[in-house]
Amino acid sequence: HVSVNEQIVTGRLREDVILPCSFESGPNVIIHWKNRDTNIYSYYQDRDQLETQDPRYVNRLSLFPDFVTPVMEYEKKTTNSFLICTVFSVFPYPNIKWKVDNNTTISDKKERKEDDPFGPFHVNSRVNITGSNSSYQCAIENPLLKQTWTGRWTMKDVLHKMESENVLLSCKPENNFSPPNQDFTVTWSRVENGSSLLLACFKNSSQETLISQPQISWKEEPINSRDFSLTLKDLRLSDSGEYLCNITSNESTSLTMQTLH
Repeated sequence: HVSVNEQIVTGRLREDVILPCSFESGPNVIIHWKNRDTNIYSYYQDRDQLETQDPRYVNRLSLFPDFVTPVMEYEKKTTNSFLICTVFSVFPYPNIKWKVDNNTTISDKKERKEDDPFGPFHVNSRVNITGSNSSYQCAIENPLLKQTWTGRWTMKDVLHKMESENVLLSCKPENNFSPPNQDFTVTWSRVENGSSLLLACFKNSSQETLISQPQISWKEEPINSRDFSLTLKDLRLSDSGEYLCNITSNESTSLTMQTLH
């Protein structure tokens, strides 16, 4: 299907502008943008194709901006805990669905912001964590590209340990988490009211690892591993609390929570 139409768009110097283009979605989407006879942008085979892009437009154009970088966060305030899924500067308006324990669909509270009623949109979706549920899943779908980003939060069993003992904080991604060539980041943090303390970090793109305290070590070297568990040694009473492992790629986020008493 080929569509040609003309529309006048007014922009402001040195500001972003959206050039509207509507069409029926389907397999093998092919999109070409031109300024007269100049190629400024192409999209096909499910990705940007910029080999013939005019140099004046390099790094200035984006189709469905930032859809691949949503965020899932855990937030604790006094006795209440929340999960928040956020997607920034997205177009068109995304579909967001929450499920509990891989089964029941639940309602959320959405906050929507946009500078223009036609987008792009900034959407914030929040649910309250209840004590009887052990996992939550947030799925954000771009209805045009048929792409879905998934965020998952899992609560592990509570750990009961004595002073001076060692404890293993478990964190393993699901089998389908990330293709071998996809970049991802692993962070461990301790969560307290309204804040978190970074304990460890690993970036597979640069193979960098970070440990913030001598009391902490990786169970296995994270390079070429799929086990990102931490060992916490020589426990003290002050170590009691919530520990969060965050594994994030462009396509998904996996949050694993463990409580230590």
